[in-house]
Amino acid sequence: MQRLARFFSKLKSIRRRILLTVSVVYLFGSSVSALWIYFEVSHEVDELFDAELIQQAHTMNALISQFELGDISDRVDAVESDAELIYHTPDWLQDYEQKLAIRLETMDGDIIYSSRDWLDSDRIQYTEGISELQQGESHWYVFGATNLKNGLRMLVLQEDDFRTELRGDLTIDTLVPILLMLPVIIWLGWWSVNFNFASFQRLARTIRSKPSDNYEQLSGFDDTEEVSVISRSLNHYLTRVEQSFTREKRFSSDAAHELRTPVANLKIRIQNLIDTSTSTQKESLESLMLSVNQLARLIDNLLLLSRTERDLKKEVPIKLATRVREIVAQWYDKAEQRGQNFELSLDDTQQIYSDAALLDILLSNLIDNAIKYGAENSIITLQQRAQTLTISNTIAPNTALDIERVDERFYRGGHLDIEGTGLGLSIVGNIAQQLGVMVSFDLSETSFTCQLSF
Repeated sequence: MQRLARFFSKLKSIRRRILLTVSVVYLFGSSVSALWIYFEVSHEVDELFDAELIQQAHTMNALISQFELGDISDRVDAVESDAELIYHTPDWLQDYEQKLAIRLETMDGDIIYSSRDWLDSDRIQYTEGISELQQGESHWYVFGATNLKNGLRMLVLQEDDFRTELRGDLTIDTLVPILLMLPVIIWLGWWSVNFNFASFQRLARTIRSKPSDNYEQLSGFDDTEEVSVISRSLNHYLTRVEQSFTREKRFSSDAAHELRTPVANLKIRIQNLIDTSTSTQKESLESLMLSVNQLARLIDNLLLLSRTERDLKKEVPIKLATRVREIVAQWYDKAEQRGQNFELSLDDTQQIYSDAALLDILLSNLIDNAIKYGAENSIITLQQRAQTLTISNTIAPNTALDIERVDERFYRGGHLDIEGTGLGLSIVGNIAQQLGVMVSFDLSETSFTCQLSF
């Protein structure tokens, strides 16, 4: 059962199915051809040797027609009594001679000559024309003819072994080249299938290498009808997915825009209530204000995320070290509140080409992330080597964080007690794509590291 299961599991491949089908069809066709050839050869061989039997009878008839019955008897007796026929033939011809027999008799059935002892008239009756008989284990074909001039009858016999051997030889000689061609046909079929499936492989590689947010149409796959059908279907699907994501982004952006005004009004009203409330009410209102502020930050980040997903890049020459120092200065107070310090190792000679506004947002989100999720009273390291910037912060032991999901929207790794929306690194990823910056994240037991390659 396991072998059968493995066999059927291999048949999940279309290529193997095609090759198996071609091989089975070829073998079936060869088998049908073999049967057809065998029956055709058998028919032709029978016609050929039947004609030979008749020809031998004609030859013998021509010889005995020159004599009268008495003369023939006397001559045969003389040959049997006074002479022995001596001749030499090859072994293969002697074997053939053993498969032939002749009997010459009178109209009354008296045998004049017989080349086999078992050819007596009691066991083998004379039959006119072509017939068959079974002698022991041998099957014989018999042709009987009568010479009316001198009243003699003759039987010419031929054993079936020779015909069978010739049938088999001719059939095998015909089938051997067909069977020898089977491996060649399988190899050619395998090569042809692989060659024609190369477009599918190329299409698969293109799809695998396509970024998740790249909805450009697939092109260059119209060399075959089958691949073209799949390519067009995928392009249609990509178009629908892109339209769906565009509608989703537009909705998020529009919803965030619409929410800004009521949230701002809500903040004003709560602040007014805080200013006029008692101490007991003030505690509840301040907790409510924290939630409203969280909502306001979420709305701002959604708008920022929507903006970074558009093509806003305007590249200008920028000193990376200068920009990093400026962003660090903006976040210095917040880091100091948590007892954190910055350690900078920057190269003032390196210059990059980028969009200044987007670069500031990218660096700001990364430093904000390092401050929020870094351990208190720790060091945040920013190190530049050529056009590579590494930002590293210390984390608490046993931090629950899935490194593969850190750039997903709203993923916070279980840190729900920390102020944030879970959109910071997602914004970083979008900006990095806009600027053509390679971003990678690394997590160890004690630190979280982000590396930017410009």
